[in-house]
Amino acid sequence: MLAWLREGKQADALEQRKRWPRRFNQAHWELLSRLQELQILQVTLPHGRSMSAPHTPMTLHFPAKGERQFLFGEWLEVYVAEEARATGLLDDVQQGVRFQVGDGYRELDFLGLYRGIPLLGSCKATRKPWCKNYLDELNAVADLMGGRYTWRFFFTDQTPPSPDDRNAYRSYQEFMAHAQRLRIRVITADLRKISSMLILNFAHPLTDEHIQTIEALTGQKVEQVIVVNSQIDTQQPLAPQVAAMADAAGLSPEEWQTSPLLIKLFSPNFSTGELLVKISLIVTCCNGQLLNSGLIQSSELSIPGFARRSKRMLYIT
Repeated sequence: MLAWLREGKQADALEQRKRWPRRFNQAHWELLSRLQELQILQVTLPHGRSMSAPHTPMTLHFPAKGERQFLFGEWLEVYVAEEARATGLLDDVQQGVRFQVGDGYRELDFLGLYRGIPLLGSCKATRKPWCKNYLDELNAVADLMGGRYTWRFFFTDQTPPSPDDRNAYRSYQEFMAHAQRLRIRVITADLRKISSMLILNFAHPLTDEHIQTIEALTGQKVEQVIVVNSQIDTQQPLAPQVAAMADAAGLSPEEWQTSPLLIKLFSPNFSTGELLVKISLIVTCCNGQLLNSGLIQSSELSIPGFARRSKRMLYIT
């Protein structure tokens, strides 16, 4: 629907004349009605015409530029900030931060703080987000706020283009390569991943009660539990078997990079350490930075060698 609202020469005007697309259904109409209730826009239909009829002409009116700007892009900043707060993991969350640098100003769509580490985000709700200048702008702000000691995120409401669209896909690949060089994590349209997580289970099965406890402790909903067989053949080389375990998780490079993961490991031994090294290498190759520098929380993974043994679970977000 946002793409439909942006279409046409009147996209920047407070009043637009459009026709209801045939591809839209009742859910779209309910969303448009909800926007009216929130007074973000007003819809006027010709007398006697019904929204259910395809190609129904209508007039859309935004009360002010602020409402139009919110619907065309600022909503993503609000959404990301609210989802970040909902995780309960961050010490502070701000959106739309503007600060002075010399004689000019810099803007930051999202700013979070986790144990003293700044999390910086750029939010782009646009049809063509794969612009390397967006990454350079975020990187310039990051350099002012801690450089390599910051974590950087680029959020967009778009999905990656299809490889069939060669020009668009080439731009996307160049964008992702530039993001990796600048250590920027790219979060695409599957935004539910911000407040939900995957469990990689290399050990005993988890019950419903276990999952409920995990959700209560982390403040995040478990989207999926992926069970991986961790049986080791002691007569065969260890490293290839552990590499096969990580591959058996079936996660794409983007999912390793962007998905919050909770990993339940098998009984600690050399295989456990080898698997953690493998996962760290995967994440490093996908993202250019390790995620285990502060967002690793404990609970249910027994680790031998410590003065006090405790059961811990490795939580990587």
